[in-house]
Amino acid sequence: MSLASDALQVLRGGQVTVEVTLTRLGDASGDVTLEVSGLPTKVQGTFSPTVLSGDELTSTLTLSADASAPEDVSIVTVTAAGAGLASEAQLALEVESLTVAGHMVGLLGAPLSGATVVSQDDQAALGSDGSFKLVGLSVPYDVTAFSTADDKVHVYRGLTASEIELSSTALLPVTTPRSAEVTGSVTGGSVPIGANQVVVVCAEGMDRIVDGCTSVDPTTSGFDLTVNWYDQFDRSVRLHLLERETDTGGQVVGYPGYATVDLELTNGETVNLPEPIDLGEALYTETVELSVDSPVPVTSTVAAVQVGPNLAIAVQEDNTAATDLTVTMPVLPNATYLFGSGVNIERAAWVMTSTGGSVTVAVPELPTLTAPADSASDVTTATEFTVSNPTGGALTWVWSGGGGYVSSLTTMATSVTIPDTSEYGVPLPAADTVQWQVVASGGETAEAGSHWINDLLSWVTLWGSGGSPGFGGDGSIAISDVRDFTTAP
Repeated sequence: MSLASDALQVLRGGQVTVEVTLTRLGDASGDVTLEVSGLPTKVQGTFSPTVLSGDELTSTLTLSADASAPEDVSIVTVTAAGAGLASEAQLALEVESLTVAGHMVGLLGAPLSGATVVSQDDQAALGSDGSFKLVGLSVPYDVTAFSTADDKVHVYRGLTASEIELSSTALLPVTTPRSAEVTGSVTGGSVPIGANQVVVVCAEGMDRIVDGCTSVDPTTSGFDLTVNWYDQFDRSVRLHLLERETDTGGQVVGYPGYATVDLELTNGETVNLPEPIDLGEALYTETVELSVDSPVPVTSTVAAVQVGPNLAIAVQEDNTAATDLTVTMPVLPNATYLFGSGVNIERAAWVMTSTGGSVTVAVPELPTLTAPADSASDVTTATEFTVSNPTGGALTWVWSGGGGYVSSLTTMATSVTIPDTSEYGVPLPAADTVQWQVVASGGETAEAGSHWINDLLSWVTLWGSGGSPGFGGDGSIAISDVRDFTTAP
């Protein structure tokens, strides 16, 4: 008998597996029973299967540690025995705690600060860049971020990653907004710009998200771009200039030019580009057949090209309820195609692909608030709140009171209670009218679901201004209606 590994690490509250392989020698053919001994305190081991018969020669050993298992290193022995024969193998098993390195961000990736994060027996203040570190955790773990001064709190449940980025609208950034101007002109491509042409000029942040798009319109060749960001005084950006041409009906038929320029921006300063930017030659194109599947008529559909990790540029917009569209897309190195459709800002979905062909965007159903009833009274932190979430995924629950109280909870659960955060100095206000609402995200984890506000911002700006940070993959967002209740005296 042999093991696939002779050393393993298991997190407190987690599990790890190792494959056990049996080799039959000579005429040995009887059943073989597997056992494990020497396990650390509060660690269990199970085999699947426990008995190997006939030609079955492999089993999986799962080692599971309780959340309260002590950190330790032990020598575990696996034994295979049957028909007077036996074999054993050993492995070193380390039970360890999880150390979490995290960041908290708000709109446009602005770092959150001035708040405290707590998990299990550890807590940390957010750094000026929104960073925090928590040690000695078991998995899964919850994180509570709160600001006593602002009477706001956000709870994240069911996290497992050692590196996380959490987003919140309950906690607001205290970092200073920054901006810079970029002026320049274009040449090459089709310049001066023709009657059915436009050059979209957008900035991509190379390390953090920035915001800024403008255009070079027909009969002109110059542009003046404002780039906005948060945090650092300086920002490295890449300008993307994409020229597109449409027919008389507004349908894109080609891309006469494209160029990029790397710049260093400083807050409050203007960069004047002395030489025109050469848009080069026309781009190759490919056609995508886009279908929209929606339970209600959509109000807009957007086709875009994700030219970098922090920038998507819209190339075709349709502000009708059409569900079948043919889109001409530019062929750009390392770019990804992005297709989104939605109903105003209440719901939207997006799909990303690296090739042409056919794509379907499925717009989600809205989550439905089921309990408590609208205008319920005497609500406490013991009151059960439930929602129907047809599309599944993470949910962010938001409760907000008239006195500035805001409590948010991001979780996979469809039935919750208001987090009791009185121990953090943010109690549920008494005899107060509180509104509540739920946002459903296509994310499959609470961490991914916490980014709904930036996903919504990406959708709105992509639809409204022609460029946005884009998305990290396929997803959706759906926002419920609003109910209110009165808390107990």
